[in-house]
Amino acid sequence: MAFGKFVKDNLVLITGILLPVLIVIFFLAASMLPRFTGTPPQYDFLFVSEDYHNNLFAPVRFNFTTDENGRITAIVRGLPETHYGASQYPVFYRYYAAENTARPFHASYFRELIIRDGEKLKETKEVEMPDFLKSLRIDSSETAPDGYRLEFSHRSYNRSPASELFFMGSSRSRRGYRLVKDGNPLEFEVVTPGGHRAYYYSRNINFIGWITAEDTSSGGEAE
Repeated sequence: MAFGKFVKDNLVLITGILLPVLIVIFFLAASMLPRFTGTPPQYDFLFVSEDYHNNLFAPVRFNFTTDENGRITAIVRGLPETHYGASQYPVFYRYYAAENTARPFHASYFRELIIRDGEKLKETKEVEMPDFLKSLRIDSSETAPDGYRLEFSHRSYNRSPASELFFMGSSRSRRGYRLVKDGNPLEFEVVTPGGHRAYYYSRNINFIGWITAEDTSSGGEAE
């Protein structure tokens, strides 16, 4: 049995080769396990971020919140002309739990509103919510009814315990948002208005809340 003799004669060498591989596999499996053992999210949610448009001179800014009935409202704040060049406009994003993906929700609406009625809004300080937002009922609690919450994460990557053990990986880090329940993190994909996809969306966001009810007859679905 040449193979058996080879193993016997080189047991220490074989063990030295296989043990690091097994340790790496163990740590990789341990890092992936929370994604598959937890109950998937059951609730969509909304957040607002800001996008930029070179030709947009916005005379107003919006601060979105919810009222006691779970309806989305906005406070309009006028800007001095010296700040018009900020070229920022709000974009709603909707996280779709069934897809584990967040996408722009009628991305162009508020940009077009600012272009059309910006100066008027600066005077009236009032804005009526569009049907696609009116149709939603929002729970603005930090934690969803199913136990998930949105949190900001700033952590290194390619620096797993296995990579530290064997001096592999880099010291780079990534920042963004993820869902967490019972200590188990769930990363989700974000599609930007430009169609770019990323698992870590690092821009500042305004979390609006969890969608608990929706009237789909009011045009609530995304564009």
